Amino acid sequence: MIKPTFPNYHEAAEYQLREWAEGRPWHNPWSPDGECGTSRRDGECCPDFSCCVPAGLWHRERRYAFVAASGAERSRMLMGALVNLTDPDKVYVSGSDGLKGQTND
Repeated sequence: MIKPTFPNYHEAAEYQLREWAEGRPWHNPWSPDGECGTSRRDGECCPDFSCCVPAGLWHRERRYAFVAASGAERSRMLMGALVNLTDPDKVYVSGSDGLKGQTND
């Protein structure tokens, strides 16, 4: 497989979002500050972190809902993804109180 290259964060992020929505998680090596990294520690994960945690891939409908969502709704969905990656008894995701009792998968 040929790895795509991009001149900037915006183009890489758009590609990442399209690929992820279609079920092909891809870790974006670019960070929003314009730096292009060389490892998985650099750059930006998919909204559900499935590029680094494949079992976390959201169902297609949820991925499409994220793409279509407003900024506030996207933020809520991102918090849900973070909560799913943590042990809520040991880690608190700031702003996640409104998610209690909701399914975030």
